[in-house]
Amino acid sequence: MLRPGSDPVPRYLDDAYALSRNEEIAAEVRGPVVAELCRSAIEAACHRIVWRRQVARGVPHDEIEAAIVDASRRPTTTVALALFGRRVRAVAQRGDRRRGARSGGGGAVPLGDRGGL
Repeated sequence: MLRPGSDPVPRYLDDAYALSRNEEIAAEVRGPVVAELCRSAIEAACHRIVWRRQVARGVPHDEIEAAIVDASRRPTTTVALALFGRRVRAVAQRGDRRRGARSGGGGAVPLGDRGGL
């Protein structure tokens, strides 16, 4: 069913829910597709946050789009861009305090600010 102009976040989640309940499709097929739809919903929500915040700060649209494209290589960097307003890199799971991680767990270390992105 086509839903013109609808918000992508609930659309992805609605599709994931409907697919997860469809017993006519094998679970081995449904699982990865549902996971990808949920990932797409998270990414769409993050993109919306980045756009809203950065436009309000007066960041040029091409810089916002470049930051989103750069962060889109991994879901964690997309979420970090939305949460922190800039790129971050994951810290090794061994808990290396010199690099900013908490003892016994992983963490995130902000990378260069690049104008707030």
